[in-house]
Amino acid sequence: MKRSTELQGFLTLAVICALAACSSTATVPPASPAPVAVAPETPKPPPAPVVPPVAPKPPAQPAKVEPAKPVVPAYLDPSSPIYRDRSVYFAFDEAKVIDKYTSLLDTHAAFLSRNPQVHIAVEGNTDERGSAEYNLALGQRRADAVANALRLRGVAAGQIETRSWGKEKPQASGHDEESWTQNRRADLVYPDH
Repeated sequence: MKRSTELQGFLTLAVICALAACSSTATVPPASPAPVAVAPETPKPPPAPVVPPVAPKPPAQPAKVEPAKPVVPAYLDPSSPIYRDRSVYFAFDEAKVIDKYTSLLDTHAAFLSRNPQVHIAVEGNTDERGSAEYNLALGQRRADAVANALRLRGVAAGQIETRSWGKEKPQASGHDEESWTQNRRADLVYPDH
């Protein structure tokens, strides 16, 4: 019996120890954290330059349009030779156009050829000497001579009208050679508008 009591005590002790072992947790020191690999620090890019904001452009203003200057035909423009030089002068009792007026006739013919819508009159004139009938005929021959010279330079016949004033439209009113020289002429007359 002694043995069974001993055995029984031993078993009781063993159960108590086992229970005690189960009820208590062993203290295990915490594990040290694993070393973390740190990447080398990359340099930060420099900050972007500060650009001031651009103000929006104002809407484009329409270009100032100057009123169109009216185009003045050469025959109405005082600075043009077409306006200034319009007379062909003749010798006494002559109706022949002399070489001195070649440039003047070339200028008018070129203008009239480029502007077929422009029509002119060539008006023949004489000095006061001679009869009215004679002077009308001489004035007509002078007008015809200038008109023919223009046609030979390319002006259409339909652009030219001829007439004679004889001695009725003198340029100078004197009764001397200087005045008579100014009155022996053919005038190129353009529209007044």
